[in-house]
Amino acid sequence: MTAGGIKIAFGILLVALYAFVAETMISGALTTAGYAPNADAEWIVTVTSGGIIAFVAAQIGVVVAGSGGGLRGRLGNRLFGSATPNPRERFVRDATIGVLILDVFVLVVAGAFFVWLSVRPEDIAVPPDADPLKEAPDYIALQAKAIIGLILAGAGGIGVASLK
Repeated sequence: MTAGGIKIAFGILLVALYAFVAETMISGALTTAGYAPNADAEWIVTVTSGGIIAFVAAQIGVVVAGSGGGLRGRLGNRLFGSATPNPRERFVRDATIGVLILDVFVLVVAGAFFVWLSVRPEDIAVPPDADPLKEAPDYIALQAKAIIGLILAGAGGIGVASLK
């Protein structure tokens, strides 16, 4: 497997693992009264969300290191190529861009659910005779804070990269 193939496989496997565990946690909170994920699920979601940000930041670094004037020129060269790539290079480039878009999309959507449940804990499932929650459980609050921090860090990295 080539370096491009490894990079693409890593991005896909990472986002698949994150999406699976995050969906389990979110659906558990919405449908099961008193749901609490085990420590492994919390660890996997935290680590894989950081891994997704690292993967995306690394690919942005490749774009910034490329030729062209300014971030827009570099991005254009990376996306559309400043020279005519061979079919294999074009496939790896296009697949990498697709995986980047998928990774960011899944991270933002799942993160939005965690933030939503954190600020609206009354939407979390409780037993029929119990009052709605006033505060989100720790596992929801932690993931909401983590996702906001990761997105801000990623945005800051892009901002710094665009100044290069």
